[in-house]
Amino acid sequence: MQIILINVIKGILLIVLFWLVNTFIAFVPFNRKSNTRIIIITWIITDLLIYFYLKKINQINSQVNISALAFVILLTFLYFIPVSSKLPRQAITLNKKISKKHKNKYKYAKELFSIIEKKWTSPTRQYLLQPHKSFFIKSSKYFWKKGYVPCNIQAEIYRNMLIQSKRFKKNEVLLRITWCANSPHTYVEIKHPKKIIYADLWAKDHFKDYKFGQASRIFCERLKGKEFKIR
Repeated sequence: MQIILINVIKGILLIVLFWLVNTFIAFVPFNRKSNTRIIIITWIITDLLIYFYLKKINQINSQVNISALAFVILLTFLYFIPVSSKLPRQAITLNKKISKKHKNKYKYAKELFSIIEKKWTSPTRQYLLQPHKSFFIKSSKYFWKKGYVPCNIQAEIYRNMLIQSKRFKKNEVLLRITWCANSPHTYVEIKHPKKIIYADLWAKDHFKDYKFGQASRIFCERLKGKEFKIR
């Protein structure tokens, strides 16, 4: 039993080690502006070298592998747990104020997007430095303050505000998950009688020409959709 426990701990520590090494690579020899594909290739080569070295010195066996895989599955599960739909008082007040300002609910959605987007930042690969925000914190109140917020949390809070305004039904504002070069990416899709309106808070920070109505394509290198203009 003791040996099994040690191997479980080794599996968890293996993933932690990969995370720390990959973070070091992303921010020391490289930086936020470095080509993501080159960083990913470096990660893969480095992680494989570490893995096979540890295996060679008999620090990795089948139990360690299973433990590491189980830990990755657990982290994936934690990542996709939705943020709390209970909004802080300041968010509720702001939401009501903007909603009352506009008869057109799409104008309301656009202004709300514009205002809350300014609250948060989305630095490239910041999730590596603050993984707790992606996996362990699910409080809307915590994330309402200014600073870095993972893209999935940003999208979820924005969607919750749209729904709680009672201007949109749940099936009118949907979360869409795609894949950036090295991580999942989430944005909101708003249904309109004539078109689909994309709302991508992360993209607003990363594309200078981003307009409300657009979203990142897969791999997050280009935008899709057109600016939503209200006449």
